[in-house]
Amino acid sequence: MSSAMHIHMIKYLIYCRKSSEDEDRQILSIDAQISELKSIASQEGLPVTATLTECQSAKEPGRAIFNDMIHRIERGEANGILAWKLDRLARNFDDGGKIIGLLQRGIIREDVSSH
Repeated sequence: MSSAMHIHMIKYLIYCRKSSEDEDRQILSIDAQISELKSIASQEGLPVTATLTECQSAKEPGRAIFNDMIHRIERGEANGILAWKLDRLARNFDDGGKIIGLLQRGIIREDVSSH
């Protein structure tokens, strides 16, 4: 199977988050994250099913949009996530564990052919 064929088997959700806390002031704005990720998706020919945004710290579990993203992936709407940086996804063990578990079970697919 060619790597181009493998890429298109993965359907992506774009997830962008900016904390409202002071320490994250230097983090790229949500609009800038969306622009960057959509540009990458376009350049790489990656199918994106939805763009999800959230303005909340990831230090504690319980983010509504993050949880919605996890449920969408579990329902099969997507099997990949595009995020500006890994710390946009999780900064606590509960949420990080959800992502790791989905990766280990192959529900979230990893594309190592690009980047």
